Amino acid sequence: MKNSGGADRKPTRWPLRCVVCLCSHHHINWKPSNPMLWADLVRQVIGPERAEWINRAANDRKNYSSSLSDWLKVEAALKQEFRQFR
Repeated sequence: MKNSGGADRKPTRWPLRCVVCLCSHHHINWKPSNPMLWADLVRQVIGPERAEWINRAANDRKNYSSSLSDWLKVEAALKQEFRQFR
């Protein structure tokens, strides 16, 4: 599940079905130090169907560019999702 170089161009970077929320400590410190455990935990939480989709997308080697408009759409969608959990 790790992106190497040009992470913003990877197909797994922005789809909402790939989003897993972490606090900054776990995102910055724990996740990079425990990639295998992280991947296993994510697969357990998201289920086999979404895990398979992410695996297929992660193996896609095509570069996808992201414009400011794309970032704004992702931000708006994430804010909408967040409102549902309040």
